[in-house]
Amino acid sequence: MVQRGIEAQKRGSVMVYLPDAFDASALRRTGLRDCEAFYIGFSQHEMGWVPAMLRGVSRGEATHLEESGRASIDNEPLARI
Repeated sequence: MVQRGIEAQKRGSVMVYLPDAFDASALRRTGLRDCEAFYIGFSQHEMGWVPAMLRGVSRGEATHLEESGRASIDNEPLARI
């Protein structure tokens, strides 16, 4: 039922909460701002999912997160259960 709603709306979102003990200096080294939480709302277009609403994060930071996450997935073998 949830899947059908996502397909009909062509929207999705990610909300990230960083714990108090999180190393903010690591975020600064990667180019991300020191923040406690951020939100990215996505809209599906012909070319794929694109950020449509950003709160607490810039478009450049969202792109950096996507690229580093994609590189991490591409370079790591998948865990087998």
